[in-house]
Amino acid sequence: MTAFENSADRLFAWWFQQFKQASNTLDREGDENVFQQLSGQYAHTLKHELVQIALRLIDEFKETIDNISSLQQMLTKRIEGYLNEFNQKTMQL
Repeated sequence: MTAFENSADRLFAWWFQQFKQASNTLDREGDENVFQQLSGQYAHTLKHELVQIALRLIDEFKETIDNISSLQQMLTKRIEGYLNEFNQKTMQL
C-alpha cells in the first residue's frame, strides 16, 4: 500500500498543480461551467492514472497475496479518496 500511496501522492500533487495553472485565467463567476468541465477532465485523468498504478500493483502482487480482492477494495477506496480530495480542493479555488 505504501508504494501506491507514494506514487498517488506525487500524481495527485502534479495534476492538482496542472489544474490550478490551467484554471488560473478563468473567471469563476462568468466561466463556472468551463471551470466545472475542466475540473471534470482533470479528475477523470487523475482517476485513470491512479487506476493504472493500482492495476500494476495488483498484477505485481497477485501471486504473493492470498486475498487479492481485499487489496482491490482497499485501492478502490483510496482512489475514491484521492478523487474526493481533488474535487474538494478544486472547489476551494
